Amino acid sequence: MSEEALWWNLPGPRSFLRDIEAAVSAGKSAVLMTPPHTPVETIDQMRTAVRAAGLDYRSLEVAEAGILEMLVESYASADERPVVTRPRHASKIMRLSNTVILLRGRNRATAEKALAFLEAYERGQSGAHSRRPLFIVPLPASATPYAFEAQLATVISWRGRVSRADMTSFVSALRRDHERVCDTTLLDRIIVELAPWDRALAIELSTWDRDTLLAPTSALKDEALNRSSEADAPVWENGESDLVDGREIPCILHALKNGNEGEALRRVWRASIGELLPLIETIRPLCVSKVKEHLRMPHIDKNGNEISDPYDMEFGDLYFNLGQGGCPANLRMSIETLKRARDALAHGRALTRFAVERLEHEVRRMASHTP
Repeated sequence: MSEEALWWNLPGPRSFLRDIEAAVSAGKSAVLMTPPHTPVETIDQMRTAVRAAGLDYRSLEVAEAGILEMLVESYASADERPVVTRPRHASKIMRLSNTVILLRGRNRATAEKALAFLEAYERGQSGAHSRRPLFIVPLPASATPYAFEAQLATVISWRGRVSRADMTSFVSALRRDHERVCDTTLLDRIIVELAPWDRALAIELSTWDRDTLLAPTSALKDEALNRSSEADAPVWENGESDLVDGREIPCILHALKNGNEGEALRRVWRASIGELLPLIETIRPLCVSKVKEHLRMPHIDKNGNEISDPYDMEFGDLYFNLGQGGCPANLRMSIETLKRARDALAHGRALTRFAVERLEHEVRRMASHTP
């Protein structure tokens, strides 16, 4: 399945198309609130949604000429042209019956021009026939939705459509056969943390190797520069963010471009907390079983509490106890590696690439039957 097909089959993006289909099926024009990161093929997908509602679909590029004049020139018959003199008269053009027309603005000014036309058209449609043409206007998120205030059209927003579950499913499908860390989905989770709603960035990150994903700051800064230099670059100065499961999350590239270099590693840490910390705790009983014959029990922890069951001991307790002598150095070193990894995560620090490699080695070793 293609990346595009994967994306539009996710619940969030699919709901956007279903809302469009529902609006036009109910005979309502629509205003689409579209931030800069709305997928570029939304228009093609919208055509499919309109046709699924049993309607014809046409697209009109809004330019300097008047929208009504462009509709008349393209679709009105010779008999219709004299009577189509105002936006509300567009319903008299028979070739546009049962049709949805997308009014595509090239910029904010032309988008708002299309919106003004839509408002004038809808205000004159009281009692109009059910097969009248409908209009869809994609509107930049920064523009003012006048039609919404007048309740003349359905306002459909892309904002907040993509959930964490959506992006997790998408990244998992993109990286189905890619390398894993400690048999976890750590790298997938890092991508979701770095690009929780930005599909284009998630696709790019899915091509990066594990070392780059574990320490992504430099590569992300390069990506931010590349994106800023593109002709259709997002409006960075306005900030770019989206709602994910009700939480406002800024674009990581925007954060780095504005000097917040620690944000990338904070997100890597959040992914690591969810994947590596449970793994370390899962391996702890196996570690105890390998070293318990070398433990001096009962153990007194740093707070003066007595621990009689070795399986209740944390890695710090195990490491300290084994240091009292009698334990092979390689076993104590393994416990130290796991302790250091857990301590780092517990104190908000992402693991270095070297630390992850050490952790992988010790996890495999402790999970094996080799003493």
